Amino acid sequence: MDSPELYGALAAGIARYAVDRWEHPKPPRTALPGSPEPLRAVAGSRFWGHFLNSFESACVLLFRLGVAQPIDSEGNPVTDDKHRCLYAGFFMLTVDASKIAAVVTERVSSDLIESCSFEEVLTTWLECAGHFGAISSGRERFDADPDVQDLMQALAHAGYATWRGKQFLWTDKIVPMMRSAFFWDESGRSADEVERLQTEAELRNAARSIPEDVRLAVVRGDVRAIQEALLHRWYDGAWKLGGGPPTDYYRRLATIGNATQLMALVVDGDGHG
Repeated sequence: MDSPELYGALAAGIARYAVDRWEHPKPPRTALPGSPEPLRAVAGSRFWGHFLNSFESACVLLFRLGVAQPIDSEGNPVTDDKHRCLYAGFFMLTVDASKIAAVVTERVSSDLIESCSFEEVLTTWLECAGHFGAISSGRERFDADPDVQDLMQALAHAGYATWRGKQFLWTDKIVPMMRSAFFWDESGRSADEVERLQTEAELRNAARSIPEDVRLAVVRGDVRAIQEALLHRWYDGAWKLGGGPPTDYYRRLATIGNATQLMALVVDGDGHG
């Protein structure tokens, strides 16, 4: 079982991004390098989900952890159990954000929190911190934001990450939570890795069947023409006469980098690799 202290630290971390970063924009840093900025939200601070699933979940989670209260549009507490989460558009902290870690740690130690699993709390923190770029959702080593350094150290001690010098690397222990956050797939591959592999496969298929006029653009070294061809003529796994791609994925495929990679595949004959 993970420690109550880590539970509490994650709850405070959720408040940092669900409350402070939205309601109290990050000021110029005052903390020492590598140290987190103090949490500034206080009891009574209002917050809401900003129409984002991750932060709507964070609002409800802070309520379930006993450190927030649903309120109506007038600021009145919503006390009806049937409606308090369904119809409360806003929430309000019931303790200072700086005290959340201690309060939640005590509640977990005293078995006063039953409905919030550690996995759910960690998943919500990953989503919120990832939204602001404080952590990486990939499988490569990364530099953690100063505001999460202490928490990343704790997660590393708990086995969810490991150290690579001053950087961190997620371990397989965090796979279930990364999957719950839709950052990784069933095989533990990050979304970035999956997209990279998908893009490589698309480009190899495009190289195998490249039209003659596009091949001649490769011979000329015309990167712009290749990019335009990818943008307007390659989609649904085949070269078309034109008309443009039907989805955002194929629009993203038409980058200068991918055009250059396609040219290299054609020149090297790697489309059949």
